[in-house]
Amino acid sequence: MRTMKRNSDLEISPERFHKQIQSGDVPLIVDVRNSQAYTDWNIFNSINFPIMQLLAARDFPDQFKDKEIVLVCGKGNDSYAGAEKLKALGYNAKSLVGGMTAWNSVFDTVEVVSDTDLHFIQLRRVAKGCLS
Repeated sequence: MRTMKRNSDLEISPERFHKQIQSGDVPLIVDVRNSQAYTDWNIFNSINFPIMQLLAARDFPDQFKDKEIVLVCGKGNDSYAGAEKLKALGYNAKSLVGGMTAWNSVFDTVEVVSDTDLHFIQLRRVAKGCLS
């Protein structure tokens, strides 16, 4: 099986994407999975634009021309193809590396209690909003 070389300028890591969102610099998040997968689980404030529709389109809404766009899919392959397509149309688009699978492994840590004898750190699974 031949592996295609990817353009790293078209990708963003889940960790960097998370930091960008935390900083308040939230891009337009476009989920390219089918509508059922999107309905089941998605990134807050994302929009759904299925990959087959995107790849068949001759254009993309002009109102997004000046926005940074991050495309998301299950594992990062369809979103990469979508980012290539949008980049060719003149959009500032990137693919989330590893897709929702990788997004599911991003954690925040918050130090809840700390003194000389005890350090209590809470872990938050960003994709699910779970606390541990």
